[in-house]
Amino acid sequence: MAGAIQLPGIVSRRRFLRGAGLAGLGTLAWTACGSKGEDPRATTLDRTIEVEVNGNLISGPGEPYAVRTDLVGAQAGRSERRRSLVLFHHFSDFRILDEESPARAKWQDQCPSPVTDSFRPQESLSAQAAEGLIERANAVRLSPVTNQAVQFAVHTGNATDNAQFNELRWFVDLLDGKPVYPDSGAIGYQGVQTDSPEAAYGDLLQRAQRPFTPVGLQYPWYGVAGNRDILVRGSLAPGDRASRIARGAQKIVALGPDALAEACQLAGPAWSGQLSDDSERPEDGCPRCRRGR
Repeated sequence: MAGAIQLPGIVSRRRFLRGAGLAGLGTLAWTACGSKGEDPRATTLDRTIEVEVNGNLISGPGEPYAVRTDLVGAQAGRSERRRSLVLFHHFSDFRILDEESPARAKWQDQCPSPVTDSFRPQESLSAQAAEGLIERANAVRLSPVTNQAVQFAVHTGNATDNAQFNELRWFVDLLDGKPVYPDSGAIGYQGVQTDSPEAAYGDLLQRAQRPFTPVGLQYPWYGVAGNRDILVRGSLAPGDRASRIARGAQKIVALGPDALAEACQLAGPAWSGQLSDDSERPEDGCPRCRRGR
């Protein structure tokens, strides 16, 4: 992990924050959704992001610091005594994902609650979105309060979405500035989407698969493990069966009414058993599911 500060073994979020003594310290959090002509060093002090009536993201007013007096009263002259104890960029939940993976069960969104969010229309752009966040962090090098320099960055879990090796490889390469190859399987996009999620960019799905060289993070960085970094879909223990599905040549792309009803019964705890190595279920627990590349 070039340029990274490494901690031994798997480090949980709680263990990292407790061990590093950072739980009570301020962090810098920046957004990657900039607009043309905007100062790349802008932070949430300058503007925030709001959702307008049509669901589009727009710029909102900045969010000033709040003086917390619930534990201790504010002392006079504090602005002249401030200093940064530690200054770092805080990332979390990049959830870099391989949207073409056969292990992704996007059909589950058609099942009754609580199975939701198996598919997101923007998921082909997870690597590119993370690249935008990294570029913004590189631009914000000083504290807007004390003018002290940023010392490092930390990503506090869920670097990947499905605990896959290629997702982790993309995450590390994004931070280290090495070429990223978002495509997987056969060349070009292969998934449940037939049209671009944004009409103005008709070839967006294909363009999202193109390799690119990221700028890389300009600070040493820590990576902290989250549930999606070590568990299939964030909840299932990895095993040979799940690995064979993820690396297989077939993927469920559509379900008929009868197959959907059968598959939805497998969702949740029963679906966990379907992917577990000690499951007694047949290899194909949903025989009527249509499969394809």
